[in-house]
This record gives sequence, C-alpha cells and structure tokens, in this order.
Amino acid sequence: MKSILPSSAYTFSASAKQINVSAATGFDIRRLLAVINVKTGETIYGQGLGEAKYASFASNIITLQYDTTSMSDSDPLAVHYDRAEAGTLTNRSGSIAVGGLAQQLMPANPMRVAGFVQNESVASLWISDLGDAAPASPSIELPSGAFLDLAAIGVPTAELSIFGATALQAFTARER
Repeated sequence: MKSILPSSAYTFSASAKQINVSAATGFDIRRLLAVINVKTGETIYGQGLGEAKYASFASNIITLQYDTTSMSDSDPLAVHYDRAEAGTLTNRSGSIAVGGLAQQLMPANPMRVAGFVQNESVASLWISDLGDAAPASPSIELPSGAFLDLAAIGVPTAELSIFGATALQAFTARER
C-alpha cells in the first residue's frame, strides 16, 4: 500500500543533501517511490528520474544526487513509500542464459499486483512487457544496480522478457 511517511519518520539535512530514515522501522530503500519538497514543489527523488536519484544509502541515510543545498532543513517533505501488503512473493531471480537473446523474466500472470527487478550485473539489462526485450525502445533499460518497481509501469500482467548482451548477467526479481 502506497503512503506518505510521517514527518517523525525522517529528518532532512538540506545542506548535506541527505534524508535520515532511522526512525522509519523496517525501511527498505527499494520501496521508496518519490520524495517531494512540499514547500518548493521540487521532486528531489523519484524512481527512474535522471537527476532525482539517490547517490548512496547507508546506515539509514539517503544521500541524494539532487542539489538540495538551497533548501531548508525545516522544509516539509512528502516521502512516498510503498508499504507492501502481506503476501508471498514468487522469486523470479536468475541470470541471462544466452547473451544477445531475450528470455522470459516472468510469465503472464493476470493476478500480478506487484513486483520488482534489480540489475545485479555490471552492464545494462532491458525489460519488456510488449514482446521480446531488446536493447532499444520500447524496452526499458535497467542500468547496472538499478531497481525497477513494476508499479512504475502499471504492474503489467503480460509476460515480461529480459535481455542482456552477455551470458550470466545476474538479476533479482520478485512478483506477487
């Protein structure tokens, strides 16, 4: 379930470009959807947004790529977070079997309500719900280390395919 974290769950250090989420019990960076500075209207973090990504996450401190140094620590933030509903996740993790060929990532599933894919390899992977994935549009590029919440593309129920240029490119994936 998507929600906004209460202001008691985080502290903002604008000059350091950091958000401390130590007070958010069980915080999982993979479930962070967006952070918006309510005062300025700026999106300072958004899944898949170019400059609005995080640079690092360690010890419950999110260091942002976005320049927040002109903002104030007291600026209210809307921290959009996916509090996953209880349910069993099906593991779809693996690696590219044959480089240069698309393979199935997840079978068609009309009951799919959530899922994610994280690229664990050093080169880009490509994901598609429109047929075989390929290293071009309309496939979605997943750079090294990137995380894709399927909610960002509408939680497709069609088969998902994945493409990697070389064999053994690893990925982590789950669906519910």
